Amino acid sequence: MPPIDFARLQDLQEIDLLLDALRAEVAAIESALADHAEIETARRNLAALTKTQVQANAALQDAELALAALTAEVENKSKRLYSGAVVNPRELEALQADIAQLMQQRAVREESALQAMVASEEAETARDLQQQHLDALEATFATREKEFGVRLKELETDIPRREAERKALLEQNDRTLVVTYDSMRKRLGGRVLVVVAQGRCTYCNISLPDTQLRRTQHNQEVVYCDSCGRLLYSAS
Repeated sequence: MPPIDFARLQDLQEIDLLLDALRAEVAAIESALADHAEIETARRNLAALTKTQVQANAALQDAELALAALTAEVENKSKRLYSGAVVNPRELEALQADIAQLMQQRAVREESALQAMVASEEAETARDLQQQHLDALEATFATREKEFGVRLKELETDIPRREAERKALLEQNDRTLVVTYDSMRKRLGGRVLVVVAQGRCTYCNISLPDTQLRRTQHNQEVVYCDSCGRLLYSAS
């Protein structure tokens, strides 16, 4: 019985493994290009921080307006106090009390305005940092998109060329053996034709029984590994 030409089948397998890798690369690139989750999250965070900044600025403006109003009121009452227009002792005493109370309120407003200013500055810093983060993400994505575009064009050329090579190899292989091989690839995936070396299946590394070793020695029949179920052949 003539030996089975496993070398040609091995050539077919190498093309198939390469095609698997190229198609997986296409799928990975397309998935990466469609994944905008990180950028979308950064945009949502930026929108939230921008809203916080607007609110902090509004709170600061309100605090400054309230402080300015109190300051103006204190100044007006102080001018009246020292203008000499008020001579009644009770009115003077009441005016002095009003000014003292307003001064206390102004101190509180000053503290509130200071806190509002700090909050506004912190909100602006946080928003600016998030904007920088988003800009960096978008720049990285744009660069990656350009690189992936170049690679996809290469793959669009390479895959059909490899498929043509596979078609040519199919014509050179025994049809019955190819049917067996294709069926095993669908069932097991990846490498299904495995060389025997040093008495072992090089896929699962199990030691083969002597009977199997003898059957694979001259490549005259189809032999399967009892452990991983793959097709065995001898390279010698």
